[in-house]
Amino acid sequence: MKAPKSKAAHPPPIPRRRSSLQKRLIINVGLLTLAGLSSITGWAALQMRQQLIGSHKQHLEAIAQLFPERLKAAQSSPPAIEQSTTTPSAVQADNLTNSPPLSQIVQRSLSDIPRLDPLQNNTMVWVRDNQQTLIAQSNWAEKDAISSENLDPLMDNQGMIQLVSWGDRYFLACRRRIQWSDAVESNSTAPKYLDLYLAHDVTAQKKMITRGLGQLLLADLLITLILMGAIAAIVRQGLAPIARINRLAQEISVSDLQDTHLAEDQAPEEIQALVEGFNAMLGRLSHAWDQQRQFVNDASHELRTPLAIVDGYLQSLLRRKKNLNPQQLEAIETASEETQRTIQMLQEMLTIARADSGQLECELQPVALKPLLQDVERRTEHIYQRTVRLELPKAPITALVDLEHLHQVLLYLVDNAVKYSDSQSEICLRLASLPSETSDDWVTLAVIDRGIGIPPEQQRCIFERFYRADEARHRKGGTGLGLSLTKTLVEAMGGHITVSSALNQGSTFTIHLRPAKAN
Repeated sequence: MKAPKSKAAHPPPIPRRRSSLQKRLIINVGLLTLAGLSSITGWAALQMRQQLIGSHKQHLEAIAQLFPERLKAAQSSPPAIEQSTTTPSAVQADNLTNSPPLSQIVQRSLSDIPRLDPLQNNTMVWVRDNQQTLIAQSNWAEKDAISSENLDPLMDNQGMIQLVSWGDRYFLACRRRIQWSDAVESNSTAPKYLDLYLAHDVTAQKKMITRGLGQLLLADLLITLILMGAIAAIVRQGLAPIARINRLAQEISVSDLQDTHLAEDQAPEEIQALVEGFNAMLGRLSHAWDQQRQFVNDASHELRTPLAIVDGYLQSLLRRKKNLNPQQLEAIETASEETQRTIQMLQEMLTIARADSGQLECELQPVALKPLLQDVERRTEHIYQRTVRLELPKAPITALVDLEHLHQVLLYLVDNAVKYSDSQSEICLRLASLPSETSDDWVTLAVIDRGIGIPPEQQRCIFERFYRADEARHRKGGTGLGLSLTKTLVEAMGGHITVSSALNQGSTFTIHLRPAKAN
C-alpha cells in the first residue's frame, strides 16, 4: 500500500435530500384533487350565499318601496285611536306641532307591515329621524334584542341589502333614506328625512348552509384520502419493477452476473424497455467480466513459469557473486528483487481471480489465535528486526477461520505496518473479543503501528486493487494488491476488515472474525 498524497482539504459536498417519485406523485395528485374539490366547494358556498340573499331580497325590496307610499297614505288619513308604542323622546317631538304626531303617522304605516311580510315573525322594521331618534318600530322589532343602533355600524352601503352578523345571529339588512320634507312641506319642524331600517333573521338558513359546507369539506377530504390511497396502490404497482431492479442491483455479485435475469412480462411499455436495457447491461457485464477473469488467470499461469526460470538463473548468479563486480552485483540483485515482486503480484492476482470466480478454497475450522499471533511475532522480529508487542487476553480465544489464509492476512498487515512506520517504533498485535448487535460476538485482531498514517479522504480507497498513492511518502516497493487481497481473504472467511488512521499518528487495521462455537 502506498501512503496517499496529502491534498488541500475540501469540505465534502452536502448530499442532496431527495424524495421518492411515488411520494411526489401521491402528494401532488392529492393536493391538486383537494384544490379542485375545495374550489368547487367555495363556488357552492358563494352560490348558496347568493341564493340566500336572493330568496329574501325581493321581500325586503317590496317593503322598502311600499313603505313611503303607506307613509303618505297614513299622513292624509285621519289618525285612528290606538295604543301608541312611541318612545318618550318621540312624544316630546310630536307635542311641538299641531299636526298629527309624526310617530302616529309612521306607526300607522308600520301597521301594514304584517300584511307585506308573509313570514310575520322574521322581518323587523325601525324608523329614525335625521337626529337619529327612534320614531317607531314594528312589533317584532320591539320584542327582539337587536335594535337599529346595533345594525347601523354593520352596514356599509346606503340602500344595499347585506348579510350581517350580530353575535351568533345572521340578518339580511338594509337602510333606506326617505325624504320627509317633500311630503310635509307645511310643517317647518318636520325632519328633513327618515331612515328606514329593515332586518330579516336568516340565522337558521345560514347555520344550515354552514353545516352543509362543513359536510362538503369533510367529503372533499375523505374523497382526497381515498383517491390518494388508490393512486398510491397504482403507483406502487407501476414502480414495482423499478424497485426489483434496484434490489437486484444492490444484491448482485460478480459470480451471479451470468445467471441473473429480470423478467417483467406484465410491466408497462416504458418499464419493460428499462427491464430489457437492464438485462442487456447484465449480459455485457457478465461477458466482460468473464473475459477479464480469463485474462488474469491465463496471464498469471503463463507468466509465472518463465519468471520462475528467470528468478532461478538470477539466484544462481548471486551465488557466484565473487565473480561479479559491484555494478553487476547491484544490477542482478535489483533484477532478482523485481522478479520476486512480480511473481508475488501474479500469485496475488491469481488468488483474487479465484475469489472472484468463486473458486477460492476456504476451509473454515476452529483455530486458537494466541499461538498464531505468537508465531507472527517471531517471524516479524526475525525478518524485519522490529519489536512487536502482543496484547493478549488471559482466556483462550478461538475463531472459525482458514488458518493459511488468516496467517497470510496477518503477514500482509504486518508488512504494511513495517513499510509505513519508523524502524524504531514498535508494532502492536491486539487480540480481543467484542460484543456485537447480534447474538454472536466478534473476535477482533488489530495490527497497530505509529507510522505516517492515512488521510481520512483516502481511507476508503486503500482496499482497492492496484491502489497507489504519493511516491514521496512511499518507502518500499509493493504490488498494490496486498490490502485488496487481505480484504478478499477476510470476507471469504465470513468476516470484515476496517481501518482507522490519522496523519503522523499511525494506523490501526482491525479484522473482525466469527468466534468458533463450543460443542
